[in-house]
Amino acid sequence: MPSTSFAAFKNLVPQNTPLGSESRMLHDIVNRRNLVSVSKTTPVSEVAALMESHNIGSVMVLENETPVGIITDRDIVIRCVCSQQDPKTCQAQEVMTNSLHFVFESDGIFECIQKMRDEKIRRMPVVDLQGKAVGILSMGDLLAILSKEFFDLTYAATRIGDGSADEDKLKAA
Repeated sequence: MPSTSFAAFKNLVPQNTPLGSESRMLHDIVNRRNLVSVSKTTPVSEVAALMESHNIGSVMVLENETPVGIITDRDIVIRCVCSQQDPKTCQAQEVMTNSLHFVFESDGIFECIQKMRDEKIRRMPVVDLQGKAVGILSMGDLLAILSKEFFDLTYAATRIGDGSADEDKLKAA
């Protein structure tokens, strides 16, 4: 069986998939319009209501559009509810995680995955080159993206041998 180079295989992948481009950057994934954020003084009860209404597990805490913290549903339970604070008077700054690790929107998916793994975190703020908040990526978001990529890869691989792919492209490589 002839060996197939990755470059030849890549030509068979639909061009609207990340394998069809050189590298998938975070700015291709993060949707700026879906960023849910609060200020440091927002009551935790409002933070929880935002999470519920948007069906999300975390919100970013911003100051002048720059991330200064992140609050997860777990932060609310552990740092507010379990310590018997009133969510209506407890502020975001009292429960947020303020030692943020972030990635730039120009970074690739694999840089984000490596940083999440190295820092042992499941949610990563994404910022632009000026440090302004762009979005949050969760491990679940990345798994969904990679699952689609594996599906596309499997689809392309199964089409190579059934005559439906242009096998001349493979032979030329």
